[in-house]
Amino acid sequence: MFDSFRAFFIGVFWLHLASYVGGLSVKFRRQPLFVAITLTGLFAIFKPYPSVSDSALYLGLLPLYRHVFPLMRYTFFTVSTLLYASLLGPAFYYLWVYAGSGNANFFYAITLVWSLGLSVIVADSIFAVLRDEFEAERPEMKGKLIRHV
Repeated sequence: MFDSFRAFFIGVFWLHLASYVGGLSVKFRRQPLFVAITLTGLFAIFKPYPSVSDSALYLGLLPLYRHVFPLMRYTFFTVSTLLYASLLGPAFYYLWVYAGSGNANFFYAITLVWSLGLSVIVADSIFAVLRDEFEAERPEMKGKLIRHV
């Protein structure tokens, strides 16, 4: 039905991904490795045809910033979401393809849950690195709550 728009939608997806490069590069200009890791995570979330290898590459590179893990706020939610999607993904695929008792919506829903978990990891790691930079600039604020005015 929408085959004539396929190239347009794929182009829009890639344009959306390219829009993150400038903002992240300006904000984290002193940490280009973190920009590359974050872009890898964003590519894993928003690619038109994502695969497990995209997420594995991001999750494999993220421990390079292990020192900011204590500053992350939503680790339980993130780990729970990724475990939930990892365990139910194969089950939904089996129900859809082999058993015939499910439909594609089950599998699509679990990929959305996986993308939600990756989105929370990316956002939380960005927050943690920003907090780490803030605490490095202002050591007296280490461990204190910040109020935005």
